[in-house]
Amino acid sequence: MKEMNNMETINTKGMNTHDLRKLYVDTMLPDCPEGNPLIEQVLSVIEGQEERITSLVIHKGFDKNGLPRVVAQGDCPCGGAKCRNAWGWTMKARDLNMTGHRGSLWAVACEDAEVVFNAETGDTLPLPPMGVNAEEWSRYQTVNWGNVSKLDAQMLSEFNLATAEGRNNDWKVDN
Repeated sequence: MKEMNNMETINTKGMNTHDLRKLYVDTMLPDCPEGNPLIEQVLSVIEGQEERITSLVIHKGFDKNGLPRVVAQGDCPCGGAKCRNAWGWTMKARDLNMTGHRGSLWAVACEDAEVVFNAETGDTLPLPPMGVNAEEWSRYQTVNWGNVSKLDAQMLSEFNLATAEGRNNDWKVDN
């Protein structure tokens, strides 16, 4: 992470969950009255990851909503030098323009991250990054995770065409 963009780094190592959550809210939503629904929305970002957060980095400037730009740093030993925000992962892309088309992005574990054994898959991988469902994370571990069978691809293209043309047929969009 580039130091020149950082305004302040707050070390949270050793903080209990309650104090960390309070600090995160106070940093993300300064002067926000207690009971404001934004507080729960902000806390949902770090839900379940409090013990892995080692610091909060406050960047210069504000986001599109006028709020401070605060990034929670994870517990990867590299400190974010080799992975994104020290969460133990980077995303790689097949396409150079980074459009993120299905299957063009995949996760690569940081070489310094501590690994855990997954009994279901038999793999040893770092924990997923903050904000990612641990049960869903394993499917992003391979380069070909987005590959589908020819029949599935044909059905998907037919559905996309029917939706684009506004056809009123048996294709229904999931709600």
